[in-house]
Amino acid sequence: MMQPPGFEDSSCPTHVCRLQKALYGLKQAPRAWFHKLNSFILQLGFQCSRADASLFYFHSVSDIIILLIYVDDILITSSNPPHVHHIISQLSSHFTLQDLGDISYFLGIEFTRLPYVLHLNQQCYIHQLLERVDLLRAKSASTPGALGKLLSAVDGEPLSVLDATHYRSLMGALQYITLTRPKISFAINRACQYMAHPTTSHLQAAKRILRYLKELEYRALAFLAAEVSWLQFLLKELCIPQPDTPLIWCDNINAAALAANSVFHGRSKHIEIDLHFVRDKVLRKELLIQYVPSTDQLADVFTKHVPSCQFSAARTRLSVVPRPISLWGDDRQAPAPAADSSPL
Repeated sequence: MMQPPGFEDSSCPTHVCRLQKALYGLKQAPRAWFHKLNSFILQLGFQCSRADASLFYFHSVSDIIILLIYVDDILITSSNPPHVHHIISQLSSHFTLQDLGDISYFLGIEFTRLPYVLHLNQQCYIHQLLERVDLLRAKSASTPGALGKLLSAVDGEPLSVLDATHYRSLMGALQYITLTRPKISFAINRACQYMAHPTTSHLQAAKRILRYLKELEYRALAFLAAEVSWLQFLLKELCIPQPDTPLIWCDNINAAALAANSVFHGRSKHIEIDLHFVRDKVLRKELLIQYVPSTDQLADVFTKHVPSCQFSAARTRLSVVPRPISLWGDDRQAPAPAADSSPL
């Protein structure tokens, strides 16, 4: 533990407080709080989403109200703004809360309203992270990973216990940044594989992964199909129409063929039956699977290191565009302060 910023004692810089009793009472306090809030919201006529336990929605004849909870922070939106103020008034009658107006900063993410777009970025969060690791003056890199350089568990010297903890904390923070910057997902994934010193158990896990690779493409396709089904279910709850059949592009021709073929191949008998629900969806025309050549596979930026030109082209085609002129700025420069909370 370290003394928090702004409360350091220069005479005893290494002293910290010893916890005698939790300030927030019992360990079940968060559960009790959510139960109380959840019960009141349901009394207001909201329904709890079966896709996300923290999401509530209310349908009227022509409008919808959506309410999202994160601990004691609440986001509310509606197709009819006066409904939002009415719900806030009802919540205020039972809970002490503060209405912060339109969302601007929430959980490390900045929100900027444009005419038809809600722009999300983590410039402030990234700046704080760069400052924490003393990289504000460092030169930029063209890609998140070095082409042709493979990480190894034996590279460099082992980190000390304190440095290893710092590294794990940094990796966790970088993983959170992928919410708005998915292009760094692969590089972070590779770095996260070396958070501990390798042992024989790691070797056994590697052998298990090798066995798993035999059906990995089809399994990944099944997992993606499940995510698409979940998203369809959520959109249906929110009364958002879905006129077109979802289309999944797969760059593995064997996996695409297996999903479309109603005859079980002999070499696929070992695959769990539940994974074949993809084939059932294709047969019912609830899902389309099409093959895409690896040269056109945009997802490569998430799964491998690619040259700068290919990385830039894929980034553009993924609609990861530069910030508007009004939002320009260097992540290494201190951004304008923003309120660190939700609209309530």
